[in-house]
Amino acid sequence: LYRIHDEMDAEAIGLWELMDPNNVVAVEWAERLADDFWPDERLLTIAFRSPDADTRQLALFGCGLQISDLIKEISSFWKDATS
Repeated sequence: LYRIHDEMDAEAIGLWELMDPNNVVAVEWAERLADDFWPDERLLTIAFRSPDADTRQLALFGCGLQISDLIKEISSFWKDATS
């Protein structure tokens, strides 16, 4: 959302049409829109962190049973893939 300044801009590009429950939408710079713009029941937030030059950390946040299950599934997959 680098070039988005407000909800009117988001509407103009059709962002709401992309928010179908069957779609996966990855949004960078999501903080450019108010928190109440995003659908809580399907929102998964991924935070990236680099504590040092050799380490990368991801934190997954969300609300609701479906998101909780998704986070567990992603975590399980990630552990298996890095073992």
